[in-house]
Amino acid sequence: MQQEMKNKTKEKCICPFCEEELKLYCFEPIFCEHCKIVLIKCQNCGELYNEKFDKCPNCGKEKQK
Repeated sequence: MQQEMKNKTKEKCICPFCEEELKLYCFEPIFCEHCKIVLIKCQNCGELYNEKFDKCPNCGKEKQK
């Protein structure tokens, strides 16, 4: 369990649009300072996408209201 947590903290999350590192990934909604957009995580596939989209561009699931 502790090793699993260490691996998660080592992971870097990047913006899918500009590939800059997301510094405050542990907080949602996630904000990319470089792109100036808010990203949300798809409940279905786990991919990050722009909150202005109506559905996930990866799997097509509509975002929850």
